[in-house]
Amino acid sequence: MGTPAARRLWAIGPLGPLAEAARRIQPGSWTHTSARANLALWQHAGDVLDEATASDAAHYCLDVVTDSSAFVSRTTPSFLVVPYTLDALPGLLGAADDAVHRDLARFIAGLPPVTDELEARGWARVAGVLRPTVIAAAEGSAAWRQIAVSQPHPGLAAAILGLLTDHDEAARELLCTRIASGDNHALAALGPDHVHEMDAQVAEQLMAQDAELLDVTIAQLQQGVHPIRTHDPAERLAVLAVYFPGVAPWDALLRYLGHARLPSERKRIACLALAQHADRLPEPVQSALRELIPQLTATAPTLKPLGEPFGGAGMILAAAVGALDDQTLTGGLPGLLTGSRSERRDAAALIGRLDRPEFTAALVALLGDPYPEVRAEAACALAIRVASADHATDPLAIAGLQRALTDPGAQMPLAIADGLPVLGTPRDQARELITPLLDHPSALVRGTAARSVSG
Repeated sequence: MGTPAARRLWAIGPLGPLAEAARRIQPGSWTHTSARANLALWQHAGDVLDEATASDAAHYCLDVVTDSSAFVSRTTPSFLVVPYTLDALPGLLGAADDAVHRDLARFIAGLPPVTDELEARGWARVAGVLRPTVIAAAEGSAAWRQIAVSQPHPGLAAAILGLLTDHDEAARELLCTRIASGDNHALAALGPDHVHEMDAQVAEQLMAQDAELLDVTIAQLQQGVHPIRTHDPAERLAVLAVYFPGVAPWDALLRYLGHARLPSERKRIACLALAQHADRLPEPVQSALRELIPQLTATAPTLKPLGEPFGGAGMILAAAVGALDDQTLTGGLPGLLTGSRSERRDAAALIGRLDRPEFTAALVALLGDPYPEVRAEAACALAIRVASADHATDPLAIAGLQRALTDPGAQMPLAIADGLPVLGTPRDQARELITPLLDHPSALVRGTAARSVSG
């Protein structure tokens, strides 16, 4: 089973045949023609395995990474063995037992400096899904900080430090120091719960750099040049600005978002970041965004290499800052609901933001969309509607959520479980509805549902 097939079957189900295919991978299954497919199956569907099988598979991967000579001799692979094996490991760790996590923690602690880019990225992904409780038991925080410092690759170092952020102030300080030098891996590892701990002067300096890049981008566009950068300066500026609004160069960001010749996909992520944290925006900025909304919907055609299409990001931002009147909504929402895949997904996200029970039927209809990501977004919006104490009981939303919970795949149930923490503690009715997810075939869904139910 190849990568696309495994990924799609995980998303839409049924999961039983997928788990059976993964369980059939035995020592004799590794041949030149099957090795890459086996690793892809573990990568994309390892979380549907039982604990013992997932643990054995993870140990096999660790053995290959430690010494790949036997694997190479048996399979004569046409791919890079260690990077592909490291890609498979995170997919197994959700279902694997704590002993595997402890073994991996000890292995990472003993890694020499990793200089190969692909291997460093692979180890960063592995480190990022290790259970923090196992990390805390495996080494002291000081030892893990030293392990991180010894790694030259910023992504791997940040991933190790990121495991400590919730309980180790010194690790957060190290990440903040790295952020000050422009390390975006460290900013991601610090996480949204701790961004406010950054020094305001550092945040101001980084935002000033991004503002300069935005102005340079505009100047290049006027010359017909579309620059590709290692990070999205509009996204980083928007993320930092909502936490440090008093020192943010809002004029540069607003000028960039409002530029008519700027391809709209360059604006999408920044708009969604502002919408997500609209309650943090100063009123003058919200007012400026309300005036800017019409320009966001009339930008240049999308250029696919530059990112995901703009879709409904403008309407989502408009709803967040109070600029979405009934006329705009009734005029624009049908276009999203009948538009592209990304537009239909954005329509579900938009409806999820609105306290408008008359649109519940549209969410229920999207549960039948051909694409799993659209169905998942609609299911998440229904879960939030049912769970929110701000909404009156909506029988149609409850019925739609009950239907979504019977989905045979993993993507829709995961979206439901993942969306509820947005509200804090969901009300009892929503908890009761998602309780069956605690027994879901996917370990990823089970773990996310357990966190949601506990509030």
